[in-house]
Amino acid sequence: MRAREFIIEDRENYHGLNILLQQDEDEVFVKASAGGRELGHVLFVQDGEYLMPQDLEVDERYRGQGIAQTMYDYVKSRGYKIRRSGQQTDAGAGFWAKHRPEQNVWEQGMAEGRDFDRCFGQACKLYDRAVDKNLKPKLVQVADFRGDGSGADPRWGKLPQHVWQHYVVIVGDQVLDPTAGQFGADMPTQYPVSDLDRLWGKQYQIRPREDMAESLRVDVPNEDWLQSKIDYAQSKKPNSFGVPFMGSTTAWTTQNVRVPVDKLQLLPGMRGEQENVRQQDLEAIVKIMKDTGKLPLHQDQEYAPFINVAYDGSAWVNEGNHRIMAAAQLGWKDLPVQISYFDGGERVKSGAMYPGRIGLGEVAEDMSQKPKSDPIVRTMVDFYVNDVGPVSKQPLDDYVPQAKALLGQIQDQTLRAKVLKIFKQAKKDPVIQGSVITAVGAILAGGVLASAQKFGLSPTQTNMALQAVLNTVIPTMVSRVNGRDWKETIKYTLASAGIGTGIAGVTENFKDGRNPQDKGDSARHGIPKNATIAQLKKIRSSKTASPRKKQLAHWQINMRQGRAKSN
Repeated sequence: MRAREFIIEDRENYHGLNILLQQDEDEVFVKASAGGRELGHVLFVQDGEYLMPQDLEVDERYRGQGIAQTMYDYVKSRGYKIRRSGQQTDAGAGFWAKHRPEQNVWEQGMAEGRDFDRCFGQACKLYDRAVDKNLKPKLVQVADFRGDGSGADPRWGKLPQHVWQHYVVIVGDQVLDPTAGQFGADMPTQYPVSDLDRLWGKQYQIRPREDMAESLRVDVPNEDWLQSKIDYAQSKKPNSFGVPFMGSTTAWTTQNVRVPVDKLQLLPGMRGEQENVRQQDLEAIVKIMKDTGKLPLHQDQEYAPFINVAYDGSAWVNEGNHRIMAAAQLGWKDLPVQISYFDGGERVKSGAMYPGRIGLGEVAEDMSQKPKSDPIVRTMVDFYVNDVGPVSKQPLDDYVPQAKALLGQIQDQTLRAKVLKIFKQAKKDPVIQGSVITAVGAILAGGVLASAQKFGLSPTQTNMALQAVLNTVIPTMVSRVNGRDWKETIKYTLASAGIGTGIAGVTENFKDGRNPQDKGDSARHGIPKNATIAQLKKIRSSKTASPRKKQLAHWQINMRQGRAKSN
């Protein structure tokens, strides 16, 4: 038997995953995990200067997410050379054929562009994991790439580096960038915060923004962001155990909270543990808890059960099913638990683990009871908030060359004409030029299409969303530069676009609950059917008109002016 002293072991965070590498003489074993859960592993055998993969396995729940590729890239990054083996398992052979066809040596490259358009999701996952570990992370949006972009994904190469945007996580004095590879093979995945300005000209902290109580931390950047997460979670089917999709952590307990055992024992396990009780383990846990009066220890602390709460308020035991069963057998009244809430689940007042029910205080209104908005609206909001992001009032000295460069990428003449009109309008208003370049660049990079896919839009709806965005670029940038929040901005830009009553009215209902574009409502408030803009402006400024009448007149003015501009 070989002694443990001869095993070389390294642990490292790589592209958002915790990687364990063990080398034991001629064997190299690599394991990927996240949140304490193993995602996959691979075993290599050394043959001369090469490693030969012998056994590859990824948990079926996490397949198709790049786990295996990340492990291979990590091994490569450590200086090892990987050659295809003739003794691969079926899984290993299939993986190699998918990612390195016609190649016998594993090389990192950007051919797949696997990190492109995944930076926000990957950064959020890394942020959530850091939150779970109480590392007090920050999720930061960066823009204006200042590094060497010659090795970037070809899709970035189609845009000027000024409009490139990205997401990173800051923990302490370190920047963590799980998708840095899309900007070049040599881009660091971790570097000091002091180097952030060297690589990116602009930075905006987007999480966290809200701090509620000592025992409960809530992190919701804005309501539009939250609604997009709820909509996406609702669009996903539960897994084979009936567990709803859980995407982004929106709240979590900062310390263990004691919850009655009778509440906990009603919660299902995320893997159907109630139907698969490990009797021997249960008996051992009962004995420990009976003898010590405490939960089993983990790192010298009581190992508290871990509860996950989904967007619909349903609560599930992630870890600790047998500890809860043991407590029930022993007649314990309560247990310390950790709770993470996903996609606004903390707001569902009917949920078993709603904070107000377990002594953590009331949270904001139950978003699950709000009517769902139009998916086209959701698509537009998602695009503007997540793809365009914060606006800049800085004029551009090279506005015309940048605009020409983007126009040169457009083959479709109809689209080219619309974008040209946008650029001409922005040329007259220097303070919005930078944001217009960013917005158009995001459109051409497929931002609208990605958002439309997220919300399940049909091809017809996707085209409507694209046209709506194209019609709202200028008024959106003007609105944001003038200091309006996103809710107000989208309301005005939708009205300006004139894209339909079913869309424009969704963003905001007025005080009486009716939508401003309702023709019957306009008639009831005395607005002439074919009122001119001059008549409408007179109504809007009138001292005797009702507030409702003024609102309707204001809305119609925006509609008319928006249509005039688009024509």
